[in-house]
Amino acid sequence: MIISASRRTDISAFHSEWFMERVRQGFVDVKNPYNAKQISRVVLDPESVDVFVFWTRNPVPLLPHMDELEDRGFRSVFLVTVMDYPPAMEPATPGVSAAVEALSRLSERIGENRIAWRYDPILLSSLTPAPFHEEAFSRLAEKIAPFVSRCIVSVFDPYWRALNRLKALESQGFRLFNRKEEQEALAGLLPKIAAVSNSLGLEIQSCCEGDRLAPWIKPGACIDPLFLQKAFGRTFPSAKDKNQRRGCLCAGSKDIGTYGTCGHGCLYCYAGRL
Repeated sequence: MIISASRRTDISAFHSEWFMERVRQGFVDVKNPYNAKQISRVVLDPESVDVFVFWTRNPVPLLPHMDELEDRGFRSVFLVTVMDYPPAMEPATPGVSAAVEALSRLSERIGENRIAWRYDPILLSSLTPAPFHEEAFSRLAEKIAPFVSRCIVSVFDPYWRALNRLKALESQGFRLFNRKEEQEALAGLLPKIAAVSNSLGLEIQSCCEGDRLAPWIKPGACIDPLFLQKAFGRTFPSAKDKNQRRGCLCAGSKDIGTYGTCGHGCLYCYAGRL
């Protein structure tokens, strides 16, 4: 069983102590996000858990626990998101310098083969047009490439909660690109992103975009059995996750997070509070 920790919140950044206590207890009870009365118990022992996949903006709070986690026989990989949006869009995320330092520390501790960088989501708007992303991606990639083994990109999905939050920026001149504008911007932006990645020897793939980005960036899975196999030299469950949205190529996993419990406050996030 692969444990996703978590698509619903940032366990590493905000709930590392809770997570380690659950590991010590050997289980976690997870509420169905669509039916709070439905609770499932997930066993957390090395015989049941193939690998923990940590989705995070900040792995640092979990670093002091890595020795214990590995001494208990657990494997882990990290999918670390680093963007550089205006503070109004992501008010409480680590700054770029802190994020790069965190990746450096994490890579030194576990190796680059267990880390992927997520440049996600690419939100195209009047405040963040294609030139914004071209500059930001190039600058970040130069700093981050030495510490990771791949880059994962995706385009903003207009979930209603995120759209409601982004409306607060309209007084600052924010306007989300419509679909046609977005496609035109991507056609100019993505070849440049791909070229930067290739120049740095950084593997790049898309997340849940189907063939939409395929002329420039190949489709891929975030929870990828091949990525895991390369990291640990063994095979992992590869059956596609039937519980994810259409177009997701990830292997099946069990998520142990809770929506609305991340403190980063990113306006564009599907998992954040209203």
